[in-house]
Amino acid sequence: MSRDDHESASIDATRIDLVEQWEIDYWIETFGVSEERLRHAVDEVGHAPAEVRRYLGRETSLDQS
Repeated sequence: MSRDDHESASIDATRIDLVEQWEIDYWIETFGVSEERLRHAVDEVGHAPAEVRRYLGRETSLDQS
């Protein structure tokens, strides 16, 4: 898929897909994390964006303790 195709493709906001790099890039930007942190969060809590957001928030608060 070309870059132009990616711009017209829509993200499934109900599931984080870690197959296509352009989708990974979208979620990295959305959550403001590295690809490694995103993959770790998905491994821990699954592909639901709300769960990943909650997990990343807990992880951040633990880092600041």
